[in-house]
Amino acid sequence: MRLGKLGIYSLLASLLMTGAFVSEALGQTTARYRHTTTLLPDGNILVAGGTNNSDVPTTSAEIYRSTASIYVAAANMPVARASHTATLLPDGRVLVAGGCSGVPCSGSILNTAHTYDPRTNAWTATANNLTTARYNHTATLMPDGKVLIVGGATGAATVTSSCDLYDPATNSFSAAASLGLARAAHTATLLHTGRVFIAGGYLAAAGFAVSTELYDPGLNSWAAGPSLIQQRAFHTATQMGHQKVLIVGGANGRDIEANLGLMQTVEIYDPTSNSITPAAPMNARRAFHTATLKPGGEVSIYGGLSNITTTFLNNQLTFENGSVLSLTRIVGNDRVALLNPVGSTLTLDMAGVPLSVPVNGRLISAEVFVSSPNSSIDVANIFWPWPSGNPSNLVGLTSGDLTGRIVDSNLGGLQETVQINRFQGTTPGLAIFAPQEVTANDNPIPNIRLNSVSGIGIDGGGGSVPPSGAAPLTAGTMILDNLILPMPESSIPGSTNFTGKLTITGGSIDATTDPSRPFSVELSSGSTGVGAVSGTVGTDSGGGPILTLSGLTFSGLKGSISNSTDAAISEAQVEAVLESNPLKEVSGLTFRAEFTLSPVNMTNASFNFDVATIVVRSMQSADFESYNPNTNQWTFGDAINDRIGASSLLAPNQDEAIFGGIHCTDETTCGLPPSGNWTTLGGRAGLIPHPEGDPTWSTGKDLAHARSNHSATELSDGRLLVAGGNNGTDVVAVSEVFDPIADEWSNTNPMRLPRSHHSATLLPNATVLVAGGFTTAVSTGATKQAEIFYPDSRTWVETAPMSSSRSFHSAIVLPDGNVLVAGGFADGTYLDTAEIYFSTMHAWVPIAPMDTERAQHTVSLLQDGRVLVSGGVNVGGVLGTGTAASASPGVVGSEIYDPTTGAWSRVTVGMVSARHSHTATVLNDGRVLMAGGNDGFGEIRVAEIYNPTVNTWTQTTGLGNDMLVARLGHVATLLPTNKVRISGGFTALGGAIRESESFDVFFSSWGYDGPMAVARGDHTVSLLGNGMMVAVGGSDGTQATERVEILPFGDSPDSQTPTTGFRRRPDITGINHPNFEAGGQITITGENFRGRTEAGGGAGGTGNSSFHHPRLILQRIGGSGISSSNDSGFLLDLSSGLFHNQLVSWTNLDSSMTFALPDTALKLPRGWYSLRV
Repeated sequence: MRLGKLGIYSLLASLLMTGAFVSEALGQTTARYRHTTTLLPDGNILVAGGTNNSDVPTTSAEIYRSTASIYVAAANMPVARASHTATLLPDGRVLVAGGCSGVPCSGSILNTAHTYDPRTNAWTATANNLTTARYNHTATLMPDGKVLIVGGATGAATVTSSCDLYDPATNSFSAAASLGLARAAHTATLLHTGRVFIAGGYLAAAGFAVSTELYDPGLNSWAAGPSLIQQRAFHTATQMGHQKVLIVGGANGRDIEANLGLMQTVEIYDPTSNSITPAAPMNARRAFHTATLKPGGEVSIYGGLSNITTTFLNNQLTFENGSVLSLTRIVGNDRVALLNPVGSTLTLDMAGVPLSVPVNGRLISAEVFVSSPNSSIDVANIFWPWPSGNPSNLVGLTSGDLTGRIVDSNLGGLQETVQINRFQGTTPGLAIFAPQEVTANDNPIPNIRLNSVSGIGIDGGGGSVPPSGAAPLTAGTMILDNLILPMPESSIPGSTNFTGKLTITGGSIDATTDPSRPFSVELSSGSTGVGAVSGTVGTDSGGGPILTLSGLTFSGLKGSISNSTDAAISEAQVEAVLESNPLKEVSGLTFRAEFTLSPVNMTNASFNFDVATIVVRSMQSADFESYNPNTNQWTFGDAINDRIGASSLLAPNQDEAIFGGIHCTDETTCGLPPSGNWTTLGGRAGLIPHPEGDPTWSTGKDLAHARSNHSATELSDGRLLVAGGNNGTDVVAVSEVFDPIADEWSNTNPMRLPRSHHSATLLPNATVLVAGGFTTAVSTGATKQAEIFYPDSRTWVETAPMSSSRSFHSAIVLPDGNVLVAGGFADGTYLDTAEIYFSTMHAWVPIAPMDTERAQHTVSLLQDGRVLVSGGVNVGGVLGTGTAASASPGVVGSEIYDPTTGAWSRVTVGMVSARHSHTATVLNDGRVLMAGGNDGFGEIRVAEIYNPTVNTWTQTTGLGNDMLVARLGHVATLLPTNKVRISGGFTALGGAIRESESFDVFFSSWGYDGPMAVARGDHTVSLLGNGMMVAVGGSDGTQATERVEILPFGDSPDSQTPTTGFRRRPDITGINHPNFEAGGQITITGENFRGRTEAGGGAGGTGNSSFHHPRLILQRIGGSGISSSNDSGFLLDLSSGLFHNQLVSWTNLDSSMTFALPDTALKLPRGWYSLRV
């Protein structure tokens, strides 16, 4: 039985990415901090222990199923613990050791350890305990499979130098040599030499270590290493691809210029020269962050407790709506008031204000300090306090608290408002009001009333007004009631208190209606006393601000009096008339108002200053920073949600996964952990890579013949056969072969018949079966003819014809190596017929028909050997939602063929959406992803997953999102990373699509992958054994193309590592059985199988020096084409077998692996496979 070509390929890796996507997994039962995360042999992730929202350690353990994006409960740990370590052992178990179980942590420190076996879901105590109870220690898997436990804290102010070795063979601990210096929250890094490098940590006497030490397992001894440039703890240390160790950030307790001792400095340890040199610093200071070595060699730093350098602004800011300033009038001064924080609500709009570093996250402790600030409103100039001398003197300082504010660099910086909450001290702030000219309302109801007049003085003959003449008014006092003064609109809220002085500048008193002595008075002066006018500003019927005054005394009246009679009027007579005449009318009064107001409306008022200083003492970071060892540069990636003390690891599909941690969402009580309003986080977030924007597809060698609706089949020797298709005018018979090593196309003998919309299937004997299709461009000439391509002679040979002519059908290799062909369209008829091609007999045998006629459907080989047929179209319309219970024959959405019984059965549940011209891809956990297509109304974005185990369809929006681009006639390619790449396609109107996207199974989410160089649909995409995806031909909607594009499915390992360094690229150099049988064993030899993807946790106890175990992927070669595009989804992850058998030597695993194959043909169908490490 021939089963397969084994490709020689490199470490599975993602593209060089900077993008991010945030997703919270469903179903996690325990939010946690100071926990551990461990990548298990099957690609799932064990999350264990930690503390909850009450800072209480938990026994909870959960497993994140990476292929389903869900959590399932694992058996609880026997002991609650936090700040422990978790290490994957060579036999697939996980060793959990030490930690603490008290509140606080130091109250109950553990010396116990347990192992977890994911196969039995059980915890087992070790044969003995650690020699010393400890937390904030490290655990390192050694090359011989033992685990080295180093240092840690033994109490709130005590640390240990003791070390232990755990031996999986005896399930026991023994004492190892002690450190030269007791320490905790240090880092431990396994070097390529097999030694362990210890750096930094905190000491018992509240100090921090600057020393490093090296453990030699052969000698069981420690030696002093070179000193760090700076002492530090709670940092990360990551061995890069060229064997050097990157030491990043941390804290050292030196609070310089409000940095809380957080560090942005970076150092590099070189094991070859045993020296430490500085590297470029990070953009931000941080500790309690994570570090992950990416496939390309970059080191990704995420989150943590962070701060940045001081930000200086010389901009003008504006007060937000609702801002009011309370004032206290200076006694004896009608125009000057002191600024009063009590009763003030002052909110500055700081959205979009950039910080000194374009960071993202939430501020924990931050303030803005303002130098020489002032504001102008329409009635006053405001001078805010600023201390003279040392700016660090906060007495009298104008400042605002930024605690809890969000920072988003993509939106410019700060994203919220800030309240100015401190502006009074030894240096007072002042508001100086400008005098205002106001005019009394002449038509109030009731009218202005002259209450009383006294002390009238007339500068005339004998103190009287001459007949029919006028005389100056030189003295007098009057009291007015019902005086209504409109106030300035923008500066006075409705409840403002007015205090000040009014001086008359004009107005008149009309007493000409008096029957005995008619006269009139023109006023030019007269005033109230200082501070004599007070009242509350209200509103008139139109909502305008008004001040209503009564009993207001004006003295020192001046003006003139005009006499309308032929007799003189004396001062006493003027007073008598003004006192007694009810018909006198006061009008046209104008005043000079000198006053203070409190509060005043500051909405939209400017806030001017010489310089504003934003001091960020601490923040919870949402940023990824990436270090490129080739350029010694740091760059920001996209941000996700902010958190401190998370754990990170590189998922099997090369996503960077982030679990747990803490964050604060309160805007007032985000103190430094653990004080303040902190929340532990559940779920998971992470970085789903996507390209930076430029096209990632590169132009390849073009075909000799333009074509669409052709087939593309990878041959057993790694070459690619492209056959038939439509060139836009005619259906063609020409075929070409691409040699990826020579990077060239060459013609073969043509097919015996021209054909398009046919199927092409790689047979177990390495030949290619082509069947059916259209033979003319008018889509009426479907054929039953079949032929076989022989790669050695590059010729086509006719084989037995099918029993039915067909096109738009499906074809797939069954587990026994024979080919099932089903459905299709011919001569105006949709087909339900099916038949099997027996390659050893060169014969077609009809089998039972499907329940439903269909074409343009999909076919998928399930991992239990059955075949799923889904969707499509027939004369009744688009198929998909019909079920066994609801549908009559002919409209069933999906059905399954069982090759062991030869029978078809209806799928009892309908798809979420009917569809044709879609794709179906079998994921490595056996579920089937349906994407896009046409639902009868046009192209759709809907994606759904069929789970054959529980017989359910679930839309991807249940955990993530739908496709980003609606499309039909596209191609889906299952990558070895278990991502599904979607490329090209059409709209229902025929427009071709350039954009490509991927479904990320780990996060159950779709992400953008950048455009292809050419918009195309009805094309093919083939994943070759060399790791290259080759997009061939297709149509741009108007004409066929000969264009070819090439894209590596993953980045070359350590592409960003200096060329002088060691590279982690695995290579398969030998295999004992190129042709293998189900149930057999395979041994491969080579180098660098294990690789290294260390991930450092952010909190003490989670910073394991983890050693990346190899992933072993076996993927069946599939076809690509209109009727063959779905045979690309049979992928097996054999990694678990490396841990659970006696065939693998852990010490030799880097160069030799022996593994067992699945034991039946249903689990390992006949065919050709690529093996990737």
